[in-house]
Amino acid sequence: GKPPPTAGAIARVIWEAVAEGLPPEHRLAGLKVLVREHDEAAAEYSRPLAPADGDSCGGDNCGGGTGAAPARGEGTVVRRGRCMIAHSFRGEAFGPAQALHGCTYVVDAVCRGVQLQAGANYLVDICAAESALKAALARYDRRNLDDLAEFAGDNTTCERVARAVWERVAAALPRPPALASLQIVVRESDVARVEYERSLGASDGGLYSVCVRARFMAARTLAGGVEGSTFVVDALFSGRELDPRATFLFDICLAEELLQRAVAHLHQTHLDEQLPHLFGAGKPPPTAGAIARVIWEAVAEGLPPEHRLAGLKVLVREHDEAAAEYSRPLAPADGDSCGGDNCGGGTGAAPARGEGTVVRRGRCMIAHSFRGEAFGPAQALHGCTYVVDAVCRGVQLQAGANYLVDICAAESALKAALARYDRRNLDDLAEFAGDNTTCERVARAVWERVAAALPRPPALASLQIVVRESDVARVEYERSLGASDGGLYSVCVRARFMAARTLAGGVEGSTFVVDALFSGRELDPRATFLFDICLAEELLQRAVAHLHQTHLDEQLPHLFGAGKPPPTA
Repeated sequence: GKPPPTAGAIARVIWEAVAEGLPPEHRLAGLKVLVREHDEAAAEYSRPLAPADGDSCGGDNCGGGTGAAPARGEGTVVRRGRCMIAHSFRGEAFGPAQALHGCTYVVDAVCRGVQLQAGANYLVDICAAESALKAALARYDRRNLDDLAEFAGDNTTCERVARAVWERVAAALPRPPALASLQIVVRESDVARVEYERSLGASDGGLYSVCVRARFMAARTLAGGVEGSTFVVDALFSGRELDPRATFLFDICLAEELLQRAVAHLHQTHLDEQLPHLFGAGKPPPTAGAIARVIWEAVAEGLPPEHRLAGLKVLVREHDEAAAEYSRPLAPADGDSCGGDNCGGGTGAAPARGEGTVVRRGRCMIAHSFRGEAFGPAQALHGCTYVVDAVCRGVQLQAGANYLVDICAAESALKAALARYDRRNLDDLAEFAGDNTTCERVARAVWERVAAALPRPPALASLQIVVRESDVARVEYERSLGASDGGLYSVCVRARFMAARTLAGGVEGSTFVVDALFSGRELDPRATFLFDICLAEELLQRAVAHLHQTHLDEQLPHLFGAGKPPPTA
Protein backbone atom coordinates (compact mmCIF):
# COMPACT_ATOMS: atom_id res chain seq x y z
CA GLY A 1 0.00 0.00 0.00
CA LYS A 2 3.02 2.32 -0.11
CA PRO A 3 4.42 4.31 -3.04
CA PRO A 4 7.13 2.50 -5.06
CA PRO A 5 10.87 2.76 -4.20
CA THR A 6 11.89 5.09 -7.00
CA ALA A 7 15.41 6.48 -7.08
CA GLY A 8 14.08 9.78 -5.75
CA ALA A 9 12.38 8.10 -2.82
CA ILE A 10 15.51 6.09 -2.04
CA ALA A 11 17.56 9.29 -2.12
CA ARG A 12 15.25 10.83 0.46
CA VAL A 13 15.50 7.78 2.76
CA ILE A 14 19.30 7.92 2.61
CA TRP A 15 19.26 11.70 3.14
CA GLU A 16 17.30 11.31 6.34
CA ALA A 17 19.59 8.53 7.63
CA VAL A 18 22.74 10.57 6.96
CA ALA A 19 21.27 13.77 8.43
CA GLU A 20 20.22 11.92 11.56
CA GLY A 21 23.82 10.85 12.21
CA LEU A 22 25.39 14.31 11.96
CA PRO A 23 27.10 15.56 15.13
CA PRO A 24 25.29 18.49 16.76
CA GLU A 25 28.27 20.80 16.39
CA HIS A 26 28.40 20.53 12.58
CA ARG A 27 28.81 23.70 10.53
CA LEU A 28 27.05 22.38 7.43
CA ALA A 29 24.48 24.39 5.51
CA GLY A 30 23.14 21.68 3.19
CA LEU A 31 23.19 18.01 2.24
CA LYS A 32 22.48 16.42 -1.17
CA VAL A 33 22.13 12.68 -1.94
CA LEU A 34 22.43 11.47 -5.54
CA VAL A 35 21.26 7.93 -6.44
CA ARG A 36 22.27 6.52 -9.84
CA GLU A 37 20.32 3.54 -11.20
CA HIS A 38 22.75 3.32 -14.12
CA ASP A 39 24.78 5.74 -16.23
CA GLU A 40 21.70 7.25 -17.89
CA ALA A 41 19.26 7.51 -14.97
CA ALA A 42 19.68 9.21 -11.62
CA ALA A 43 17.74 11.12 -9.00
CA GLU A 44 18.78 13.31 -6.11
CA TYR A 45 17.30 14.79 -2.95
CA SER A 46 18.65 17.82 -1.12
CA ARG A 47 17.65 20.10 1.75
CA PRO A 48 19.25 22.75 3.89
CA LEU A 49 20.49 21.58 7.27
CA ALA A 50 19.71 22.95 10.70
CA PRO A 51 22.32 25.36 12.10
CA ALA A 52 24.96 24.13 14.53
CA ASP A 53 23.20 25.59 17.58
CA GLY A 54 20.94 22.56 17.63
CA ASP A 55 17.69 24.06 16.44
CA SER A 56 15.33 21.21 15.66
CA CYS A 57 14.99 19.99 12.11
CA GLY A 58 12.59 17.27 11.08
CA GLY A 59 10.72 16.07 8.02
CA ASP A 60 10.35 18.25 4.96
CA ASN A 61 10.06 21.34 7.13
CA CYS A 62 13.74 21.25 8.01
CA GLY A 63 16.45 23.77 7.49
CA GLY A 64 16.51 27.23 8.99
CA GLY A 65 17.15 28.78 12.36
CA THR A 66 14.66 29.75 15.02
CA GLY A 67 11.68 31.42 13.49
CA ALA A 68 12.95 30.84 9.97
CA ALA A 69 10.53 29.81 7.26
CA PRO A 70 10.52 26.02 6.92
CA ALA A 71 12.78 24.73 4.14
CA ARG A 72 11.44 22.11 1.74
CA GLY A 73 13.44 19.25 0.26
CA GLU A 74 14.35 19.31 -3.42
CA GLY A 75 13.98 16.31 -5.77
CA THR A 76 15.84 15.79 -9.05
CA VAL A 77 15.30 13.42 -12.01
CA VAL A 78 18.04 13.00 -14.64
CA ARG A 79 17.78 11.43 -18.10
CA ARG A 80 20.64 11.14 -20.62
CA GLY A 81 20.81 11.04 -24.42
CA ARG A 82 23.32 11.77 -27.17
CA CYS A 83 23.50 13.14 -30.68
CA MET A 84 26.27 13.36 -33.28
CA ILE A 85 26.39 16.68 -35.10
CA ALA A 86 28.47 18.60 -37.62
CA HIS A 87 28.84 22.39 -37.69
CA SER A 88 31.21 25.29 -38.25
CA PHE A 89 31.69 28.62 -36.46
CA ARG A 90 32.07 32.19 -37.66
CA GLY A 91 34.63 34.54 -36.15
CA GLU A 92 38.41 34.62 -35.82
CA ALA A 93 38.15 33.71 -32.15
CA PHE A 94 37.21 30.16 -33.21
CA GLY A 95 40.43 29.49 -35.16
CA PRO A 96 40.37 26.09 -36.96
CA ALA A 97 36.82 25.51 -35.68
CA GLN A 98 35.67 27.89 -38.42
CA ALA A 99 36.02 24.85 -40.73
CA LEU A 100 33.31 22.19 -40.82
CA HIS A 101 33.93 19.77 -37.99
CA GLY A 102 31.79 17.77 -35.57
CA CYS A 103 31.36 16.14 -32.21
CA THR A 104 29.25 13.77 -30.14
CA TYR A 105 27.11 15.61 -27.60
CA VAL A 106 26.17 13.69 -24.47
CA VAL A 107 23.14 15.53 -23.08
CA ASP A 108 21.48 15.34 -19.66
CA ALA A 109 18.02 16.70 -18.87
CA VAL A 110 17.83 17.51 -15.16
CA CYS A 111 14.30 18.09 -13.79
CA ARG A 112 14.06 19.71 -10.34
CA GLY A 113 11.20 20.32 -7.93
CA VAL A 114 10.39 20.72 -4.26
CA GLN A 115 8.23 17.65 -3.60
CA LEU A 116 7.24 14.24 -5.01
CA GLN A 117 3.79 13.72 -6.56
CA ALA A 118 1.37 12.36 -3.97
CA GLY A 119 0.62 8.65 -4.50
CA ALA A 120 3.15 8.26 -7.33
CA ASN A 121 6.35 8.87 -5.32
CA TYR A 122 8.10 10.60 -8.21
CA LEU A 123 8.82 14.19 -9.17
CA VAL A 124 8.06 13.66 -12.87
CA ASP A 125 7.34 10.54 -14.95
CA ILE A 126 10.87 9.45 -15.87
CA CYS A 127 9.60 7.85 -19.11
CA ALA A 128 8.03 11.17 -20.14
CA ALA A 129 11.30 12.98 -19.41
CA GLU A 130 13.21 10.40 -21.48
CA SER A 131 10.78 10.74 -24.41
CA ALA A 132 10.98 14.54 -24.35
CA LEU A 133 14.79 14.50 -24.42
CA LYS A 134 14.93 11.80 -27.11
CA ALA A 135 12.57 13.78 -29.37
CA ALA A 136 14.57 16.98 -28.87
CA LEU A 137 17.89 15.35 -29.74
CA ALA A 138 16.42 13.55 -32.77
CA ARG A 139 16.03 17.01 -34.33
CA TYR A 140 19.82 17.47 -34.39
CA ASP A 141 21.29 13.92 -34.46
CA ARG A 142 23.43 13.18 -37.53
CA ARG A 143 22.69 16.64 -38.95
CA ASN A 144 24.79 19.58 -40.07
CA LEU A 145 23.54 22.32 -37.75
CA ASP A 146 24.65 24.96 -40.24
CA ASP A 147 21.72 23.84 -42.44
CA LEU A 148 19.00 24.37 -39.80
CA ALA A 149 16.93 27.54 -40.06
CA GLU A 150 16.45 27.82 -36.30
CA PHE A 151 20.15 28.64 -35.90
CA ALA A 152 20.32 31.21 -38.72
CA GLY A 153 22.70 34.00 -37.69
CA ASP A 154 23.96 32.14 -34.61
CA ASN A 155 27.05 30.08 -33.99
CA THR A 156 25.88 26.63 -32.79
CA THR A 157 28.03 26.68 -29.69
CA CYS A 158 27.27 24.34 -26.79
CA GLU A 159 25.50 27.21 -25.09
CA ARG A 160 23.18 27.81 -28.07
CA VAL A 161 22.47 24.08 -28.50
CA ALA A 162 21.76 23.72 -24.77
CA ARG A 163 19.18 26.49 -24.92
CA ALA A 164 17.55 24.98 -28.05
CA VAL A 165 17.28 21.56 -26.36
CA TRP A 166 15.92 23.24 -23.21
CA GLU A 167 13.13 24.89 -25.17
CA ARG A 168 12.10 21.61 -26.87
CA VAL A 169 12.22 19.52 -23.69
CA ALA A 170 10.40 22.16 -21.65
CA ALA A 171 7.61 22.33 -24.24
CA ALA A 172 7.16 18.52 -24.24
CA LEU A 173 7.37 17.85 -20.49
CA PRO A 174 4.23 17.28 -18.40
CA ARG A 175 3.99 19.95 -15.71
CA PRO A 176 3.17 18.53 -12.28
CA PRO A 177 2.79 21.37 -9.76
CA ALA A 178 6.07 20.63 -7.99
CA LEU A 179 8.26 20.63 -11.12
CA ALA A 180 10.13 23.91 -10.76
CA SER A 181 13.10 24.02 -13.13
CA LEU A 182 14.87 22.26 -15.98
CA GLN A 183 18.60 22.13 -16.64
CA ILE A 184 20.24 20.88 -19.84
CA VAL A 185 23.88 19.73 -19.65
CA VAL A 186 25.73 19.35 -22.97
CA ARG A 187 29.07 17.51 -22.88
CA GLU A 188 31.23 17.87 -25.97
CA SER A 189 34.01 15.75 -24.44
CA ASP A 190 34.93 14.25 -21.07
CA VAL A 191 36.73 17.46 -20.12
CA ALA A 192 34.33 20.15 -21.34
CA ARG A 193 30.61 20.77 -20.86
CA VAL A 194 28.01 23.56 -20.85
CA GLU A 195 24.90 23.81 -18.67
CA TYR A 196 21.73 25.86 -19.18
CA GLU A 197 19.14 26.09 -16.40
CA ARG A 198 15.91 28.04 -16.17
CA SER A 199 12.78 28.02 -14.05
CA LEU A 200 9.82 26.55 -15.89
CA GLY A 201 7.48 29.36 -16.82
CA ALA A 202 10.06 32.06 -16.10
CA SER A 203 10.64 34.85 -18.56
CA ASP A 204 14.31 35.38 -17.72
CA GLY A 205 17.08 34.06 -19.97
CA GLY A 206 18.32 31.34 -17.64
CA LEU A 207 21.77 30.60 -16.27
CA TYR A 208 24.58 29.32 -18.51
CA SER A 209 27.64 27.49 -17.17
CA VAL A 210 30.82 26.43 -18.99
CA CYS A 211 32.83 23.66 -17.31
CA VAL A 212 36.36 22.50 -18.15
CA ARG A 213 38.62 19.91 -16.54
CA ALA A 214 42.32 19.50 -15.81
CA ARG A 215 44.41 17.30 -13.54
CA PHE A 216 47.71 17.33 -11.69
CA MET A 217 49.68 14.89 -9.55
CA ALA A 218 51.24 16.10 -6.33
CA ALA A 219 52.45 15.11 -2.89
CA ARG A 220 51.38 16.88 0.30
CA THR A 221 51.81 16.62 4.05
CA LEU A 222 48.66 15.93 6.07
CA ALA A 223 48.19 14.71 9.62
CA GLY A 224 49.16 11.12 8.70
CA GLY A 225 52.37 12.18 6.94
CA VAL A 226 53.34 12.59 3.30
CA GLU A 227 50.79 11.28 0.80
CA GLY A 228 50.01 11.94 -2.84
CA SER A 229 47.03 12.20 -5.16
CA THR A 230 46.00 12.61 -8.76
CA PHE A 231 43.82 15.69 -8.39
CA VAL A 232 41.05 16.12 -10.98
CA VAL A 233 39.95 19.75 -11.17
CA ASP A 234 36.75 21.17 -12.67
CA ALA A 235 36.26 24.90 -13.20
CA LEU A 236 32.69 26.10 -13.73
CA PHE A 237 32.19 29.56 -15.27
CA SER A 238 28.61 30.88 -15.01
CA GLY A 239 26.58 33.85 -16.25
CA ARG A 240 23.31 34.92 -17.89
CA GLU A 241 24.45 36.76 -21.03
CA LEU A 242 25.95 35.32 -24.22
CA ASP A 243 28.43 37.29 -26.31
CA PRO A 244 26.13 38.43 -29.18
CA ARG A 245 28.89 38.11 -31.77
CA ALA A 246 30.25 34.66 -30.83
CA THR A 247 27.05 33.20 -29.28
CA PHE A 248 28.97 31.89 -26.30
CA LEU A 249 29.12 32.75 -22.61
CA PHE A 250 32.89 32.38 -22.44
CA ASP A 251 35.48 31.01 -24.89
CA ILE A 252 35.79 27.35 -23.84
CA CYS A 253 39.34 27.18 -25.23
CA LEU A 254 40.35 30.14 -23.10
CA ALA A 255 38.65 28.51 -20.09
CA GLU A 256 40.76 25.37 -20.64
CA GLU A 257 43.90 27.46 -21.02
CA LEU A 258 43.29 29.38 -17.80
CA LEU A 259 42.67 26.20 -15.82
CA GLN A 260 45.68 24.38 -17.31
CA ARG A 261 47.86 27.38 -16.46
CA ALA A 262 46.53 27.45 -12.90
CA VAL A 263 47.44 23.79 -12.23
CA ALA A 264 50.67 23.57 -14.28
CA HIS A 265 52.93 24.80 -11.46
CA LEU A 266 51.35 22.26 -9.05
CA HIS A 267 51.95 19.21 -11.27
CA GLN A 268 54.56 16.68 -10.04
CA THR A 269 55.46 18.77 -7.00
CA HIS A 270 55.36 18.60 -3.21
CA LEU A 271 52.71 21.22 -2.44
CA ASP A 272 54.20 22.19 0.94
CA GLU A 273 57.46 23.11 -0.81
CA GLN A 274 55.93 24.56 -3.97
CA LEU A 275 53.62 26.90 -2.05
CA PRO A 276 55.39 27.46 1.30
CA HIS A 277 53.62 30.79 1.82
CA LEU A 278 50.31 28.89 1.81
CA PHE A 279 51.06 25.37 3.05
CA GLY A 280 54.48 25.55 4.69
CA ALA A 281 55.49 25.15 8.34
CA GLY A 282 52.90 26.61 10.68
CA LYS A 283 50.36 26.98 7.87
CA PRO A 284 47.07 25.07 7.44
CA PRO A 285 47.45 21.75 5.53
CA PRO A 286 46.89 21.53 1.72
CA THR A 287 43.44 19.97 1.86
CA ALA A 288 41.34 19.67 -1.31
CA GLY A 289 39.32 22.70 -0.20
CA ALA A 290 42.41 24.83 0.25
CA ILE A 291 43.78 23.71 -3.13
CA ALA A 292 40.44 24.61 -4.76
CA ARG A 293 40.75 28.15 -3.43
CA VAL A 294 44.31 28.56 -4.71
CA ILE A 295 43.23 27.42 -8.19
CA TRP A 296 40.13 29.67 -8.08
CA GLU A 297 42.25 32.71 -7.43
CA ALA A 298 44.70 31.85 -10.24
CA VAL A 299 41.89 31.33 -12.78
CA ALA A 300 40.01 34.47 -11.72
CA GLU A 301 43.16 36.55 -12.03
CA GLY A 302 43.53 35.55 -15.70
CA LEU A 303 40.01 36.50 -16.80
CA PRO A 304 39.84 39.21 -19.51
CA PRO A 305 38.36 42.49 -18.24
CA GLU A 306 35.47 42.36 -20.73
CA HIS A 307 34.11 39.00 -19.50
CA ARG A 308 30.34 38.61 -18.92
CA LEU A 309 30.66 36.04 -16.13
CA ALA A 310 28.77 36.21 -12.85
CA GLY A 311 30.46 33.40 -10.91
CA LEU A 312 33.27 30.85 -10.84
CA LYS A 313 33.38 27.51 -8.99
CA VAL A 314 36.38 25.17 -8.67
CA LEU A 315 35.87 21.51 -7.72
CA VAL A 316 38.89 19.40 -6.71
CA ARG A 317 38.58 15.58 -6.58
CA GLU A 318 41.22 13.58 -4.70
CA HIS A 319 39.65 10.36 -5.99
CA ASP A 320 36.15 9.19 -6.95
CA GLU A 321 35.00 9.22 -3.34
CA ALA A 322 36.51 12.49 -2.07
CA ALA A 323 36.13 16.03 -3.39
CA ALA A 324 35.90 19.66 -2.29
CA GLU A 325 34.87 22.86 -4.01
CA TYR A 326 35.36 26.60 -3.71
CA SER A 327 33.11 29.21 -5.34
CA ARG A 328 32.59 32.98 -5.32
CA PRO A 329 30.75 35.51 -7.45
CA LEU A 330 32.92 37.38 -9.91
CA ALA A 331 33.39 41.09 -10.31
CA PRO A 332 31.37 42.61 -13.15
CA ALA A 333 33.19 43.41 -16.40
CA ASP A 334 33.35 47.12 -15.64
CA GLY A 335 35.84 46.44 -12.86
CA ASP A 336 33.65 47.04 -9.83
CA SER A 337 35.52 45.74 -6.84
CA CYS A 338 34.68 42.37 -5.40
CA GLY A 339 36.75 40.92 -2.62
CA GLY A 340 36.68 38.50 0.24
CA ASP A 341 34.87 35.23 0.60
CA ASN A 342 31.55 36.93 0.14
CA CYS A 343 32.42 37.87 -3.41
CA GLY A 344 31.28 36.84 -5.76
CA GLY A 345 33.48 -14.03 -28.41
CA GLY A 346 32.86 -22.59 -37.74
CA THR A 347 31.37 -25.18 -38.15
CA GLY A 348 33.69 -28.16 -37.49
CA ALA A 349 36.01 -26.06 -35.35
CA ALA A 350 36.87 -27.03 -31.82
CA PRO A 351 34.34 -25.49 -29.46
CA ALA A 352 35.58 -22.27 -27.86
CA ARG A 353 35.55 -22.18 -24.08
CA GLY A 354 34.01 -19.27 -22.29
CA GLU A 355 36.19 -17.07 -20.14
CA GLY A 356 35.11 -15.86 -16.75
CA THR A 357 36.41 -12.63 -15.25
CA VAL A 358 36.23 -11.21 -11.75
CA VAL A 359 37.28 -7.59 -11.22
CA ARG A 360 37.83 -5.83 -7.94
CA ARG A 361 38.90 -2.20 -7.60
CA GLY A 362 40.86 -0.35 -4.97
CA ARG A 363 42.97 2.74 -4.71
CA CYS A 364 46.00 4.04 -2.95
CA MET A 365 47.49 7.50 -2.65
CA ILE A 366 51.26 7.47 -2.92
CA ALA A 367 54.21 9.81 -3.06
CA HIS A 368 57.44 9.04 -4.92
CA SER A 369 60.21 10.47 -7.09
CA PHE A 370 62.05 9.12 -10.15
CA ARG A 371 65.74 8.95 -11.10
CA GLY A 372 66.92 9.77 -14.60
CA GLU A 373 66.81 12.81 -16.85
CA ALA A 374 64.09 11.20 -18.96
CA PHE A 375 61.65 11.93 -16.11
CA GLY A 376 62.16 15.68 -16.11
CA PRO A 377 60.27 17.41 -13.27
CA ALA A 378 59.05 14.01 -12.00
CA GLN A 379 62.53 13.58 -10.50
CA ALA A 380 61.18 15.76 -7.68
CA LEU A 381 58.96 14.31 -4.97
CA HIS A 382 55.39 14.23 -6.23
CA GLY A 383 52.38 11.97 -5.85
CA CYS A 384 49.22 10.57 -7.36
CA THR A 385 46.14 8.50 -6.66
CA TYR A 386 46.41 5.06 -8.22
CA VAL A 387 43.07 3.46 -9.08
CA VAL A 388 43.90 -0.25 -9.25
CA ASP A 389 41.87 -3.13 -10.73
CA ALA A 390 42.62 -6.79 -10.04
CA VAL A 391 41.26 -8.81 -12.99
CA CYS A 392 41.03 -12.58 -12.36
CA ARG A 393 40.47 -14.72 -15.47
CA GLY A 394 39.64 -18.39 -16.02
CA VAL A 395 37.89 -20.74 -18.44
CA GLN A 396 35.12 -22.18 -16.29
CA LEU A 397 33.23 -21.65 -13.06
CA GLN A 398 33.87 -23.75 -9.98
CA ALA A 399 31.50 -26.74 -9.80
CA GLY A 400 28.92 -26.25 -7.09
CA ALA A 401 29.99 -22.70 -6.28
CA ASN A 402 29.05 -21.04 -9.59
CA TYR A 403 31.95 -18.61 -9.40
CA LEU A 404 35.44 -18.34 -10.86
CA VAL A 405 37.01 -17.15 -7.62
CA ASP A 406 35.56 -16.02 -4.31
CA ILE A 407 35.02 -12.30 -4.93
CA CYS A 408 35.47 -11.51 -1.24
CA ALA A 409 38.84 -13.27 -1.25
CA ALA A 410 39.87 -11.29 -4.35
CA GLU A 411 38.79 -8.04 -2.69
CA SER A 412 40.69 -8.87 0.52
CA ALA A 413 43.83 -9.79 -1.42
CA LEU A 414 43.78 -6.50 -3.34
CA LYS A 415 42.97 -4.43 -0.29
CA ALA A 416 45.87 -5.97 1.67
CA ALA A 417 48.28 -5.40 -1.24
CA LEU A 418 47.34 -1.74 -1.61
CA ALA A 419 47.47 -1.14 2.14
CA ARG A 420 51.21 -1.77 1.88
CA TYR A 421 51.59 1.33 -0.28
CA ASP A 422 48.67 3.61 0.60
CA ARG A 423 49.66 7.00 2.00
CA ARG A 424 53.33 6.02 1.85
CA ASN A 425 56.38 7.50 0.20
CA LEU A 426 57.46 4.61 -2.07
CA ASP A 427 61.03 5.96 -2.07
CA ASP A 428 61.27 4.74 1.56
CA LEU A 429 60.29 1.09 0.86
CA ALA A 430 63.11 -1.47 0.69
CA GLU A 431 61.31 -3.64 -1.87
CA PHE A 432 61.79 -0.90 -4.47
CA ALA A 433 65.46 -0.21 -3.71
CA GLY A 434 67.26 0.54 -6.98
CA ASP A 435 64.03 0.77 -8.99
CA ASN A 436 61.94 3.68 -10.11
CA THR A 437 58.41 3.16 -8.80
CA THR A 438 56.80 3.57 -12.21
CA CYS A 439 53.27 2.33 -12.79
CA GLU A 440 54.79 -0.78 -14.40
CA ARG A 441 56.89 -1.55 -11.30
CA VAL A 442 53.99 -0.88 -8.94
CA ALA A 443 51.65 -3.05 -11.06
CA ARG A 444 54.09 -5.97 -10.83
CA ALA A 445 54.49 -5.51 -7.08
CA VAL A 446 50.73 -5.52 -6.56
CA TRP A 447 50.43 -8.57 -8.87
CA GLU A 448 52.90 -10.52 -6.75
CA ARG A 449 51.10 -9.70 -3.50
CA VAL A 450 47.61 -10.41 -4.86
CA ALA A 451 48.73 -13.64 -6.58
CA ALA A 452 50.33 -14.87 -3.33
CA ALA A 453 47.14 -14.20 -1.37
CA LEU A 454 44.56 -15.53 -3.84
CA PRO A 455 43.03 -19.00 -3.41
CA ARG A 456 43.87 -21.11 -6.48
CA PRO A 457 40.81 -22.94 -7.83
CA PRO A 458 41.77 -25.12 -10.86
CA ALA A 459 40.00 -22.88 -13.37
CA LEU A 460 41.75 -19.65 -12.32
CA ALA A 461 44.21 -19.10 -15.16
CA SER A 462 45.62 -15.60 -14.99
CA LEU A 463 45.72 -12.35 -13.06
CA GLN A 464 45.95 -8.85 -14.48
CA ILE A 465 46.64 -5.69 -12.51
CA VAL A 466 45.57 -2.39 -14.06
CA VAL A 467 47.04 0.79 -12.54
CA ARG A 468 45.42 4.07 -13.56
CA GLU A 469 47.34 7.20 -12.69
CA SER A 470 44.74 9.41 -14.40
CA ASP A 471 41.70 9.07 -16.64
CA VAL A 472 43.91 9.25 -19.76
CA ALA A 473 46.88 7.05 -18.76
CA ARG A 474 47.10 3.53 -17.36
CA VAL A 475 49.45 0.53 -17.18
CA GLU A 476 48.47 -3.15 -17.21
CA TYR A 477 50.48 -6.19 -16.07
CA GLU A 478 49.15 -9.69 -16.80
CA ARG A 479 50.68 -13.10 -16.11
CA SER A 480 49.47 -16.69 -16.02
CA LEU A 481 49.25 -17.94 -12.45
CA GLY A 482 52.09 -20.38 -11.82
CA ALA A 483 53.99 -19.31 -14.97
CA SER A 484 57.69 -18.53 -14.80
CA ASP A 485 57.69 -15.89 -17.55
CA GLY A 486 57.80 -12.23 -16.69
CA GLY A 487 54.30 -11.40 -17.84
CA LEU A 488 52.98 -8.86 -20.34
CA TYR A 489 53.09 -5.11 -19.70
CA SER A 490 50.88 -2.63 -21.52
CA VAL A 491 50.97 1.17 -21.44
CA CYS A 492 47.73 2.83 -22.52
CA VAL A 493 47.20 6.52 -23.26
CA ARG A 494 44.16 8.41 -24.50
CA ALA A 495 43.48 11.36 -26.77
CA ARG A 496 40.42 12.80 -28.49
CA PHE A 497 39.51 14.82 -31.52
CA MET A 498 36.30 16.30 -32.95
CA ALA A 499 35.67 15.93 -36.66
CA ALA A 500 32.99 15.79 -39.34
CA ARG A 501 32.82 12.99 -41.95
CA THR A 502 30.60 11.88 -44.83
CA LEU A 503 28.97 8.48 -44.40
CA ALA A 504 26.02 6.84 -46.21
CA GLY A 505 23.50 9.03 -44.37
CA GLY A 506 25.32 12.28 -45.15
CA VAL A 507 27.57 14.56 -43.14
CA GLU A 508 27.81 13.79 -39.41
CA GLY A 509 30.27 14.51 -36.66
CA SER A 510 31.69 12.84 -33.59
CA THR A 511 33.96 13.35 -30.64
CA PHE A 512 36.38 10.49 -31.24
CA VAL A 513 38.11 9.06 -28.15
CA VAL A 514 41.30 7.23 -29.10
CA ASP A 515 43.29 4.76 -26.97
CA ALA A 516 46.79 3.60 -27.94
CA LEU A 517 48.06 0.46 -26.18
CA PHE A 518 51.81 -0.21 -26.22
CA SER A 519 52.77 -3.74 -25.08
CA GLY A 520 55.90 -5.76 -24.34
CA ARG A 521 57.55 -8.11 -21.85
CA GLU A 522 60.77 -6.34 -20.87
CA LEU A 523 61.24 -3.15 -18.87
CA ASP A 524 64.03 -0.70 -19.53
CA PRO A 525 66.49 -1.66 -16.74
CA ARG A 526 67.59 1.94 -16.17
CA ALA A 527 64.19 3.65 -16.11
CA THR A 528 62.10 0.68 -14.87
CA PHE A 529 59.45 1.32 -17.49
CA LEU A 530 58.25 -0.44 -20.64
CA PHE A 531 57.88 2.80 -22.59
CA ASP A 532 57.97 6.46 -21.60
CA ILE A 533 54.31 7.25 -20.93
CA CYS A 534 54.87 10.93 -21.70
CA LEU A 535 56.35 10.05 -25.10
CA ALA A 536 53.40 7.70 -25.69
CA GLU A 537 51.00 10.57 -25.01
CA GLU A 538 53.00 12.89 -27.27
CA LEU A 539 52.98 10.40 -30.17
CA LEU A 540 49.23 9.87 -29.92
CA GLN A 541 48.48 13.59 -29.58
CA ARG A 542 50.62 14.28 -32.64
CA ALA A 543 48.80 11.55 -34.60
CA VAL A 544 45.36 13.05 -33.94
CA ALA A 545 46.23 16.76 -33.93
CA HIS A 546 45.78 17.23 -37.70
CA LEU A 547 42.35 15.51 -37.51
CA HIS A 548 40.93 17.80 -34.81
CA GLN A 549 38.18 20.19 -35.85
CA THR A 550 38.32 19.12 -39.51
CA HIS A 551 36.14 17.47 -42.16
CA LEU A 552 37.97 14.14 -42.59
CA ASP A 553 37.03 13.76 -46.28
CA GLU A 554 38.73 17.08 -47.02
CA GLN A 555 41.62 16.71 -44.58
CA LEU A 556 42.63 13.25 -45.87
CA PRO A 557 41.34 13.17 -49.47
CA HIS A 558 43.89 10.49 -50.47
CA LEU A 559 42.23 8.19 -47.92
CA PHE A 560 38.62 9.30 -47.71
CA GLY A 561 37.98 11.51 -50.75
CA ALA A 562 35.65 10.93 -53.69
CA GLY A 563 35.64 7.29 -54.80
CA LYS A 564 37.43 6.18 -51.64
CA PRO A 565 36.04 4.07 -48.76
CA PRO A 566 34.21 6.14 -46.08
CA PRO A 567 35.99 7.31 -42.88
CA THR A 568 34.52 4.70 -40.52
CA ALA A 569 35.95 4.38 -37.03
